[in-house]
Amino acid sequence: MHGDELKYETKAYEINWMSTVGENIVEAESFAREKSGCKYAVALSCGTAALHLAVKLAGVKQGDKAFCSDMTFAATVNPRGL
Repeated sequence: MHGDELKYETKAYEINWMSTVGENIVEAESFAREKSGCKYAVALSCGTAALHLAVKLAGVKQGDKAFCSDMTFAATVNPRGL
């Protein structure tokens, strides 16, 4: 890490605020909305959570067929039961 990242992580650790919510997350979501021009943005805890949300937002339902690469991480196919 370099720059302010270490400062932010240290502050979160010192105030015992290790979570997926808080002032830095709100700021990051605002920044993402601003830069992308989107009305909403949400920071998630991991890429797997992002894949789950993407599949849900795409309207994929149980029984639908979806394709993915066979050279991938297991999380790519885990959202299958939504």
